[in-house]
Amino acid sequence: MYSPKISEELIPHLYRWAKSDGLKMTALVNRIIKHEIEKNQRRERSNGHEDQRNTQRNIGNF
Repeated sequence: MYSPKISEELIPHLYRWAKSDGLKMTALVNRIIKHEIEKNQRRERSNGHEDQRNTQRNIGNF
């Protein structure tokens, strides 16, 4: 499985943010990433674009 490395300069910010929210850093990072993915998907839908990967995946289900 692909596990990207978080930039070292972001770690202290993420650590403090997670601590202030009472979360583990992984939970915070997952929440941030999920929010950004959902925001990107909404923007794509409003622009009439669909992610080609989703299209290919959906076609493969038939």
